[in-house]
Amino acid sequence: MIKLALIFLVIFWLLGLIHIPILSSILLPMLNHSFTLHNLLILIIIVWLINLLPGVFRKIVTIILVIWLLSVFGILSIAGLSNILIALLIIAIVFSFF
Repeated sequence: MIKLALIFLVIFWLLGLIHIPILSSILLPMLNHSFTLHNLLILIIIVWLINLLPGVFRKIVTIILVIWLLSVFGILSIAGLSNILIALLIIAIVFSFF
């Protein structure tokens, strides 16, 4: 089940690099930044992963989720931070298998 979630996360992350117009539709404009359908799908998958992971990894993913949301809404304005955090999330899930 966690492998399926990892596959979904990688697919949606890669779809963010390829422009698909329906995924870029703005759901919530906030502070000159927009929360898109793509961000909502990634948020749903991350929340699903939080429920599947064991204790220590659950805390790490929760911290990554908070930092990712802050970067999406522009509170942490480091270029590419959301992509870096999603990559770290993928790495944490892979390490949870071992």
